[in-house]
Amino acid sequence: MIFLTTTATTISGALQQIREQASWIDGVEVRVDLLDSAERPGLTALAAAVRERAPGLRVLCTVRRESDGGRWRRPESERHELLDRLSRAGFDLIDLEADLPSLEAERSGATVVRSVHDLDGTPVDLERLVRSLPRRPGEVAKVAVTPRSTAELVAIFRAAERLQDVPHIILGMGAFGIPSRILRRRMGNLLTFASAPGESAAPGHLCPRTLAALYRLRSHGDSTACFAVAGNPIAHSRSPAYHNERFAKEAIDAVYIPLLVDDVAALFELADALPLSGFSVTIPHKRAAVAHLTEMGDDVRATLACNTVLRTSSGWRGVNTDVVGFLTPLEEAYSPACAGEYATLRGASVLLLGAGGSARAVGYALLSRGAKVAVWNRTEANARSLAADLKRLAPDATVEALEHDARGGPASKPVVDLVVNTTSVGMHGEGDPAPWYDFRGQEIVYDIVYTPPQTPLIIRAAGAGCRVITGDRMFAAQAAAQYSLYRSIAIADAPAV
Repeated sequence: MIFLTTTATTISGALQQIREQASWIDGVEVRVDLLDSAERPGLTALAAAVRERAPGLRVLCTVRRESDGGRWRRPESERHELLDRLSRAGFDLIDLEADLPSLEAERSGATVVRSVHDLDGTPVDLERLVRSLPRRPGEVAKVAVTPRSTAELVAIFRAAERLQDVPHIILGMGAFGIPSRILRRRMGNLLTFASAPGESAAPGHLCPRTLAALYRLRSHGDSTACFAVAGNPIAHSRSPAYHNERFAKEAIDAVYIPLLVDDVAALFELADALPLSGFSVTIPHKRAAVAHLTEMGDDVRATLACNTVLRTSSGWRGVNTDVVGFLTPLEEAYSPACAGEYATLRGASVLLLGAGGSARAVGYALLSRGAKVAVWNRTEANARSLAADLKRLAPDATVEALEHDARGGPASKPVVDLVVNTTSVGMHGEGDPAPWYDFRGQEIVYDIVYTPPQTPLIIRAAGAGCRVITGDRMFAAQAAAQYSLYRSIAIADAPAV
């Protein structure tokens, strides 16, 4: 179930939010603590007003104090009295914190949600805490914590797995906790919370339409295949929209979620805890993921970078769709009439910006087509390391690392046919990865950053008369290759009808 948490300061505003989101929700959490004090006389009729405007919705009443992330600033005795009064006002559920003294509200006909909020971290004894919360049969234990790492998110999912015998709502707040809000079924949660578009009643809230339409939360079942994209940062990723829309279009029982990941070892633990059927890997984890694979394709073996991980009967298999994703737009740029074969880049000179996992895949792709590559990175040692690795892959190729001058810029500025940016500089429209490079207007400039497609580098190159290839074209090509792999797994794992 998806519950809309109201954020309005007036009853009329809250009812308006409910009307606008009614198609995507199953219930409402009325946040009384966010309402102006002048609205209190109308609170006893609020539950009935909600049902009148949106029949069938369940209604939860919450009066959250500041120490638990709310805005109640009046004396606690006044809050207790208000909770007791509201418990007799027709709400289906009422939220009571675990440390509250005995209240009349506990003996009302409403289901009690016994809650604890940890705004600073994740308790190490999360399972024990959840089990200790219910005071009476029928109460629901709610714990909202703040995971600060991927490892803490793993602990949340593991605890939820052991708590299937206790009615509960266990949620991770903030960016690390978003998967716990989407995967309600896997968490065993009674419900999940959302805020109206443009609002956020708690850190990490998504909007109801995103949960219901993009992630198709209401249709999740025990056999729903789960895929993900893992990176840091991850909020910019278009992958969840791309894959979920394609799963929905083909009526495939699968979901694709974002994972903020700070540690690759913990990512693979999380992949087992969820469990994931496969996942995409993005900046900065493509190289680190290789160490955790049990088998890998030739592209991963050559590039030492992996952007796609697939579950097998024996472990995890890695492939790298960045190679085909990168080459596809180049084929179109160099040979528009070419049918099915990549145009040769033999003899073309390339300035490769970056030295991470994406740069390794791009460098491998360029060398496989006969290009000459000069690597530039703000850390010269990393550029030298990548150049040496690429040279080992293609001993007859021309590969060099550009040296730095005393000011940290390139000691010499190459004249090239193609400039490729593989760094994250330019993401969100900020920064130029090579401000020192003067375009002649004859180069092709390719930026693999796709958020936004029109990066500062692309804008500057196009203004100089260069042909440009934007990152959304590479994204589409590599995502299509990934989707084909994920689709095959989801269909193969689907139960027979």
